[in-house]
Amino acid sequence: MELAVLGFLAVISSILHQGITLSCYECNSHHNESCRENPPHSTRTVCKYDRPICRTLYMEVKKEIEGMTPHTRVVRTCGEMDERDVTRPCYRISEYGVNQLVCSCTEDNCNSSSITAVTRALLVLVVFVIVF
Repeated sequence: MELAVLGFLAVISSILHQGITLSCYECNSHHNESCRENPPHSTRTVCKYDRPICRTLYMEVKKEIEGMTPHTRVVRTCGEMDERDVTRPCYRISEYGVNQLVCSCTEDNCNSSSITAVTRALLVLVVFVIVF
């Protein structure tokens, strides 16, 4: 009987744990160019945060920093949800010569590159506003 109860509790614990975990892509196009458009399945990882969120950062480095020339990159990662993620799915950060568009989502592997045409158009509009 005790073994059955322990087995039941182990199954319930496993189900609950799976319900609060989140899998995201983690890669950087600066190190792996395929991260920009089609992140490899091997870059999927389980987030290790209490309030996990998947993020995609579209970065434009506008000046030379630490020996790197101006460039763009895409960074996909896990993160901890904060107040910006709650109030809007995407937000901009501009500091130290780097412009970032940070987009967050809360479904497994949602930070892949499979974005809709509307999202792509919105992204182009945001970049246009940042530049001009």
